[in-house]
Amino acid sequence: MRLSEAQIGYLAGIVDGEGSITFVYHKCRTSRSKSAVAYVCPVANSNPLIIEAVTFLLDILGVRYAVHSPKREWNKKAKKRPYAVHIKGMDSAKVFLKVICESLRGKREQAELVLEYLERRKEGKRVKFVTDRDLQIIDSVRSLNRNYGALFPVETTREPSVTAEEDIVRSA
Repeated sequence: MRLSEAQIGYLAGIVDGEGSITFVYHKCRTSRSKSAVAYVCPVANSNPLIIEAVTFLLDILGVRYAVHSPKREWNKKAKKRPYAVHIKGMDSAKVFLKVICESLRGKREQAELVLEYLERRKEGKRVKFVTDRDLQIIDSVRSLNRNYGALFPVETTREPSVTAEEDIVRSA
């Protein structure tokens, strides 16, 4: 079954606002070196209805995922239990990113780079060596995530409009 354009847009919006597309480093079991693993988390949120909506759409896509919530006591001041949905496996990450990539706004470049990285790999196969391009992709994605706020000014200014009834809000 396929998702509608509205459903794809919903998933892309959730990922742009509440999700993560990046790489994480893990210690390799067979050597002392670290290995990078693509990491896609469509949503981290405390609203169970949002988590339910995302997992419903992932089920339609046939994407494998896991829903995580801390086992230990969460922040009692917040009074909301946090949840995170994580995509499991390279093939599932490829399917998910291919579906939402064109609809992403803020994280499209990260998604395209992670897709390029994943396209050269096969599920369940160990990578014998990492190419220079792999390292470039990893560094680029991590840099994009670190410097995201620097690209978009947060300050806004208000200017009176021609008809004094409404203001025009512009980025500084």
